[in-house]
Amino acid sequence: MSKSRDTYWAALPDSAEVAREVLERRKTYRAWLESTGATRRGISGLRAYYGWGPQGLGDTSQLGQSGMTGEYTEMALPEFAGLVEQAFAQLTATKSAFMAVSKSSDFDAQASAKFAESLLEAYDRDNGIEDSEDEATLVGLLCREGWVAISWDKQGGSTIGLDGARIAYEGDVRADVCLPWDVVYDMDAGHKKDLRWIAWCRPVSRWDLIGMYAQTEAPPDDGTPESIEASAKYAADAENLKKLSEAIVAFDEPESEFTSVRDFLRGKAGTGMGARDLVPVWELRHLPTPGLPQGRLVQFLSPEAVPYDSAAAGVGYPYDSLCMRTFEPGKVVGTASGHTMAWDLLGMAEAVDMVATAMATAASASAVSNIWAPPGSNLTPKALADGLNLIESTVMPVPLKGIQVDPQAVGFLEACSGWMQKRMGLNDVAMGDPSKGMPAQLAALLDAKVVQFWSRAIKSLSFMRAGVRTDILGILKRFAKSPRMATLAGKNNSWALKEWSGDRLATVARVAVEPVSAVSKTLAGKLAMADALLERGLLKTPEEYLAVKSTGRLEKLTEWQDMNLLRIQREKEMLRAGVGLPPIDELATDEALAIDPEALPVFVASGEPGQFIRPTIVDTPWLDIPEYAAVMASPDARDTPAVVEACSNMIQYKV
Repeated sequence: MSKSRDTYWAALPDSAEVAREVLERRKTYRAWLESTGATRRGISGLRAYYGWGPQGLGDTSQLGQSGMTGEYTEMALPEFAGLVEQAFAQLTATKSAFMAVSKSSDFDAQASAKFAESLLEAYDRDNGIEDSEDEATLVGLLCREGWVAISWDKQGGSTIGLDGARIAYEGDVRADVCLPWDVVYDMDAGHKKDLRWIAWCRPVSRWDLIGMYAQTEAPPDDGTPESIEASAKYAADAENLKKLSEAIVAFDEPESEFTSVRDFLRGKAGTGMGARDLVPVWELRHLPTPGLPQGRLVQFLSPEAVPYDSAAAGVGYPYDSLCMRTFEPGKVVGTASGHTMAWDLLGMAEAVDMVATAMATAASASAVSNIWAPPGSNLTPKALADGLNLIESTVMPVPLKGIQVDPQAVGFLEACSGWMQKRMGLNDVAMGDPSKGMPAQLAALLDAKVVQFWSRAIKSLSFMRAGVRTDILGILKRFAKSPRMATLAGKNNSWALKEWSGDRLATVARVAVEPVSAVSKTLAGKLAMADALLERGLLKTPEEYLAVKSTGRLEKLTEWQDMNLLRIQREKEMLRAGVGLPPIDELATDEALAIDPEALPVFVASGEPGQFIRPTIVDTPWLDIPEYAAVMASPDARDTPAVVEACSNMIQYKV
């Protein structure tokens, strides 16, 4: 830890010292994981899920041999993996409906919110955000916590040219999934919302790191004091970059830092020391606090290799939050750490494998009957080669009874399976095996009980999804300054292809999540909904139904209503500002009345867009008039003659 007691460790001016502090805290954090049993349980969960048994002694893909002389037929059952997979399906099958919440209710803010929702759909589709969340969910089920780190990737997006010796990218949002061993946070915090700093790592190509900080072109030297100073700074930067490149090339993570987790997941060959292209890059994220007013972001491989430090660059922390969102099925009360009920299955999974091994051994030993004969009986193995033949011998062979499995052991296996299923809150209905003749009401009740059991995990998942999308919008608002194109939502949506930048999201505050039925997300579910709308007469034309059937999108059914409501909202905002109908063209109106005594007034065609409200033939007076009256009903509006006049003229015209 920090030797200095009068300086906050994250505020130390030396980047190398901060990196050492983070690595020291990492050791303490890893020791904490060991002491609480989290590492042992997490490894056992991963082994059991991927078919190696909780202790790594089995293999669900084949039978093995165990015992002093290989007398047992080792068998591992995927009971644990099946239950975890079913729980994972229960959580992720319920997709979430996202709603971008605007800072105000005006037309522009609502339009930005609609755009933000479409943009998030595009990121789900093109950048795999939802896939990352699902992976973090599985990590949480197996290892108690699954993390999603959202960051701005300078090397993401499309290339926009060259900056000296470096390739310039437009940048894009990146999502990384982290296991508990890839993260370090304050163990003394009572809740994750109280965290003020966090460190995490991901593998990065060492050569990409060097390329990111390649030297730019030297400044011109014309002999002026400014150019001399710039040249001196360029030379100093070049020397620092040279040292950084040498440190990155020479970096080799100590072997002691590799845990059995990484050995198991990637194989020992993947953790061998020596020349490796991918190296773990740690990133410290510290929010602005009274102890560190500007916050801090530090990226490093080791204290000798620190590619970036926001304090050294003279800037503050770049994000609105830690941008680290976690899923935890349960929580250890009084701490910030999570918990997963899947760990409670590991002992029973071992018991299941033990009984399965006994049954497999009995089946293997008893598959062929053993025949005894005394010496001199003239009975040889060759005599049995052709199966059941008449055997002549001086002594009648005596068949031995095969090895039997105790019925209590079989009952114990069934009991363990039932206990495991009960601990996960699952039942036969959720497992897809309802009792024959079970009433539909009872099946629905049992299914609802499963959802109720997992309500805390579902809440955690929804909170993670909302946080991830809020972080994405916050990062895009800050960093996506260059215009870029996005394909949003597809046809039948007005935002199909849009050029945008981060400023377009300025009025969006956050993202809210509401779980919806998984069926409504499928094509079959949407078609069923379209059929129901057709039966109720809510589909006006065959084209609307065919559009849903061919595209699977319901937006076409409500597109006109949605756009009309936005039009009404915008007109109400203009009325509140005293903007009403445009001036009437008297001559054109007289000519129209001469032809048709019931003709409507003809307005002057000139005027900038937004200067007046121009009614059209497709307006909906039965909806418009009450909304206009609501504007004029406001006490403040009644005291503003321009607002009263504008509303009165609009209502009279619509009537």
